[in-house]
Amino acid sequence: NHAINDCEGGQKEPNFYFHRGNTQLALRAHKEAREDFVRAINLKRDVAKYHHSMGLVLQETGETEGAIENFNNALTLSLNTHIPSLYHLGLMHHAQKEYSDAVAAFDRVAEKEPEDRLVYESRGLVYQDMQNHAKAVDDFTMAVSKVCSTVCPQLLFALNLTQKPSRTPHSRTTTTTAASRTCGSASTSWPSQTSTPRWTSCLTVATAKSRAGLRKIP
Repeated sequence: NHAINDCEGGQKEPNFYFHRGNTQLALRAHKEAREDFVRAINLKRDVAKYHHSMGLVLQETGETEGAIENFNNALTLSLNTHIPSLYHLGLMHHAQKEYSDAVAAFDRVAEKEPEDRLVYESRGLVYQDMQNHAKAVDDFTMAVSKVCSTVCPQLLFALNLTQKPSRTPHSRTTTTTAASRTCGSASTSWPSQTSTPRWTSCLTVATAKSRAGLRKIP
């Protein structure tokens, strides 16, 4: 029942709708979240975070073009300073197979947030799809260097998957050892290639908290 927030006074406060919309989004109540963000935007169109959150709803419901439009709106309103929108814009361009635009977006994020490993991970995935294995390896290696935790072995595994097969018997071990030195210590059992067709599945749980942080906006 939305009667309390939708009283006459509440209808004039866009932040009420914005905060409720974010809660609805967290609950995956996409229809209700969208309605609240529409109300917030209609009441105050020049707030970047309202458009960003609308973009997140559309991203989650697979409406990529609408998400791109809203992330671009957030960037325009913030004078291109809104990093979460820039990052998610890159994700949407990647989903659309607009690889050059995706790389350009992630380049800008990396310039402003050079310590954020997710940027390198995401850009590496774009390069992987572009069959640019050398740059993909560089980005995955950079991601490894930014996090020394339980995520590290999965990233190392991803790095090995991206490398072209070599006839050298110990090439896999050599690559792993070199990358491990970047991260410090990384000891755990490796997933099998047959059970992990796309390496990003290895990172789903480990990256959830970081991705949630990228969704936030001051």
